[in-house]
Amino acid sequence: MPAENDWPMRTALWNHPDGTHGEIELFSQVASKRGYAWVGCSENASNCDELLVIKIGARQRGYGIVQVTDCRDRVDIDDEDFTSHRPAVDEIPDTLDKSKLLNPPYSRYYKLTSGARKFIERQDIFDKNGSPIANPIRANIRVSVRGH
Repeated sequence: MPAENDWPMRTALWNHPDGTHGEIELFSQVASKRGYAWVGCSENASNCDELLVIKIGARQRGYGIVQVTDCRDRVDIDDEDFTSHRPAVDEIPDTLDKSKLLNPPYSRYYKLTSGARKFIERQDIFDKNGSPIANPIRANIRVSVRGH
């Protein structure tokens, strides 16, 4: 059983969260059709209610917020459940890495229920102490967002 949620929002680093053919849109569509989607995360990921999605290798700001209800090790997810709540080959846009999405390399997964793309500037992202977020932003950091 995963640890209890000890902070409502954490950071997640994704390769291609932005755009109408990005990962936030893809996984949100899967969740909308099937109730939820399993999305890979850091092996150190923790339970939380929301993820502030940061794009890897880009200007470090938020690219969207997704809602999650669980964080589990892959070995704790039934194979049928995992397969049926992941994108199918025909759902993956050509702009994304189909090979990686069909054969994800992660050992932990968030159970994503919904999400939305939204640019959140760095000055609106704060650490657990209420200070501006440090540079660089890493995965699984406790954060809050001004106005959210």
